[in-house]
Amino acid sequence: MFTKSIYFKMTVWYVLVLGMILGVFSLFLFSHFKHAINKDYNYLLKSKAGDIEQVISSYRQEDKLERGEKKEDSVATSADFLNALRYAVEKNPSDNIFVQIFNPEGKEFLHSSNMPLPVILAKMAQDSVTEKPYFDTLKISLVKKKSYPLRTFTLPVIGKGKVLYIIQVSGFLKPMYFELNRLKAALIIFFPLAILFVIASGVFLTKRALRPVDDMICAIRQITFKNLHRTIELPESNDEIKRLAETFNTMLVRLNQAFSSQQQLIQDVSHELKTPLTALKGKQEVALNKIRSPEEYASVLSVNLEEINKMSRLVENLLALARIENKDSVLKTESIHLTDNIKQILSSMKPLADQKKITLHFSSSGQVFIQGDANQLNRVISNIVDNAIKYTPNNGVVNMELSKENAFAKIVISDTGIGIARDELPHIFDRFYRIDKSRSNPGFGLGLSIARSIVDAHKGKIEVESLPGKGAAFTVFLPLAHSQNHIIGPKNNIKKT
Repeated sequence: MFTKSIYFKMTVWYVLVLGMILGVFSLFLFSHFKHAINKDYNYLLKSKAGDIEQVISSYRQEDKLERGEKKEDSVATSADFLNALRYAVEKNPSDNIFVQIFNPEGKEFLHSSNMPLPVILAKMAQDSVTEKPYFDTLKISLVKKKSYPLRTFTLPVIGKGKVLYIIQVSGFLKPMYFELNRLKAALIIFFPLAILFVIASGVFLTKRALRPVDDMICAIRQITFKNLHRTIELPESNDEIKRLAETFNTMLVRLNQAFSSQQQLIQDVSHELKTPLTALKGKQEVALNKIRSPEEYASVLSVNLEEINKMSRLVENLLALARIENKDSVLKTESIHLTDNIKQILSSMKPLADQKKITLHFSSSGQVFIQGDANQLNRVISNIVDNAIKYTPNNGVVNMELSKENAFAKIVISDTGIGIARDELPHIFDRFYRIDKSRSNPGFGLGLSIARSIVDAHKGKIEVESLPGKGAAFTVFLPLAHSQNHIIGPKNNIKKT
């Protein structure tokens, strides 16, 4: 239904547009042809009248020389003049061109041999005597009261300010109208044939152009959540349809990643919950096997509470991560004195570091202010420092440096821990990913994923560099407050140990 409607719409538009173009072109062609014929016909009449006028003018000059300049002009009536005039009238004879010559009173004294109605033409000339040449179109009746259009050109011959002769050249417009009608008939026949051809070609071209879309529809209908790895075959043409197919393939890749991530999330959550639930069940079953002492019940309840707290932290972390990634949580933006905040975080983490005799060191290039959510950003730094302490052996060092770089605050957290393998670096920000595959270390592998989501929400970025056995360095960039955007801090130079 979709493709049929597209075919129909595109064909209709194609026919309408080309139909309008053909219609305008036909009207232009007809009007141009009509104007050209009228122009040529007027030129023919005017040229014939001009030839006769030249004969009259030449004989008038000879007559003036013979009679003398002092004598008044007289109408030449000699036999030579009449013969020359008759020759000019009959020269290049045509069945459709008629010539009449009148005196100033409108009386005819010469006309062409093919003249059909000299009396009527004589009356027209008599009623229309003027000193200026002019064209006119009249209708005359010849037989059976039928009217025929007649085109006339009247040319008065002037001498000393008065009309000496009137030359009138006429011709029926019927042959011209016949040619125009032939053209009109040809256009009338051509137009519907052209429209039919346009419809046929429009349907063919539309189907040919949309054939890749049909192929895409067939391929898309076969794609389900089970085979999102499939892609649509790209057409050979480099056009919008190919870009559409590329865009759809890119969307399929993202959907496949999303479904895979969702499945992985379900598996990881199931795995994380399975252990504490199994422990809870086992402790409960052991406790119910026989009557226990109050101290034993208290021990079981204590272990159960620890497992419940662990599951509660997992759920809280998952909810926090979901809110941040879905932008449901609103950032409480405020001005943050980042230098003081980091000092407070390190102070709160010191007891954890003291347990492993790890030294926490902090250096700052000065006072640094940023705009953001203090609680969320504190969570970012705490998570990274907690990981650094967790994966750093006893008597190690965790170093923090704060500086400004362009329009960002730059926080570098490095340690002297076990490091991260190169092939694991791209995955450390994934949910539930832990470098320690044995899961002997506490935690769910959500800390770094939450940290990256919070940094992204603040329009910043987080990077990591590491080598196995040589520790890791996490770099966090956060936009400075507007009043400090123009300050460029020194470049950070970290010496790893």
